[in-house]
Amino acid sequence: MVSIPAPPPVTLPGPRSWWQKPKVRRRVIAVAVLAGAYVLGLSYGAWTRVCAGEHCPSISRLYPQGAGGKVQVQTSKMYAADGRLISELGAERRTVLPLTEIPLPVRQAFIATEDKRFYKHHGIDFWRILGAIKNDLVTMSFAQGFSTITMQLARNIFPEEISREKTLTRKLKEARVAVEIEGNFPKDTILQLYLNQINLGAGAHGVEAAAQIYFGKHAQQLNVAEAATLAALPKLPAFYNPRTHPERAVRRRNVVLDLMRDQGFLTSEEAELWQAYPLVLTGNRTNYGDVAPYFVEWLRVQLDARFGRDLYEGGLRIYTTLDLDMQEAVCIRTESSRGAPPIANTSSRPGPRARTTDRSRPTSRARS
Repeated sequence: MVSIPAPPPVTLPGPRSWWQKPKVRRRVIAVAVLAGAYVLGLSYGAWTRVCAGEHCPSISRLYPQGAGGKVQVQTSKMYAADGRLISELGAERRTVLPLTEIPLPVRQAFIATEDKRFYKHHGIDFWRILGAIKNDLVTMSFAQGFSTITMQLARNIFPEEISREKTLTRKLKEARVAVEIEGNFPKDTILQLYLNQINLGAGAHGVEAAAQIYFGKHAQQLNVAEAATLAALPKLPAFYNPRTHPERAVRRRNVVLDLMRDQGFLTSEEAELWQAYPLVLTGNRTNYGDVAPYFVEWLRVQLDARFGRDLYEGGLRIYTTLDLDMQEAVCIRTESSRGAPPIANTSSRPGPRARTTDRSRPTSRARS
């Protein structure tokens, strides 16, 4: 018998996907294009209108030489005869430093923590925005921020016009001002403004004031671990305050050191070395305003009448002839004498003198 081969199996065509249907594909592409155009138009309209009607601050105020120029506010400092700081006068404790006096580890620590692509973008880090959107979608929250150093500077230097509320309008204002700042100032100037402006907790604004308050030294003298401790503070200054929450501060500092290693600022060995460095805060007094409160207040009133707002925002240096050791001895003896009235420098008799200096005006004197 002759065997007849079985016929080959018949393969029926499977159902076509929607993308293989030309009509459906054309409709989807058209809808996507229209949706993209709508979003693009909406974004452009919001970008151009957010600062309409002078709703955004003018960066011309950042030029101290210009009309109405706004320099960074810094406190005036009152010194005793031996050079010790008696008190600071002003709302924000700040000492402005040029970038050349801020050590490289401090700059690197803040860049690694706050804006690793600082020298590569023009005010807005679009890669960071995409990463933040992805993280927020995954976690179903708005915890991930995307503010660059320039955007943070805009928010901190113009707090009246750019609030801290979490709204799209505020973010757009922040971004618009940041782009304008980037277009008018070099990167190093922006970094200098930022490092002198940022709030670092405990009443300190800027790295110099923070270095004095936490470590009892100038910013130039900070080591890598101390620089990382300061760079850990902008996120939550009170939460990571090294004086009130030392364990949190060390953990956050070590995260900053890891970020510095990842950015190539430190080797793995250096990062491990500084992560083992103990947290050593200053126990010394940073001012002696409580030793001679009457003299400080009397002198403040006299200088306020002459310098006005500059006394609290101009960073004046006030050198007095007050002898702190003698004043402390008098206070101790007075307190030990029961029923004796407190001693105050409020009379018209001769007492400590003061010399007020400012680079922009001649030296003046005041006598108590």
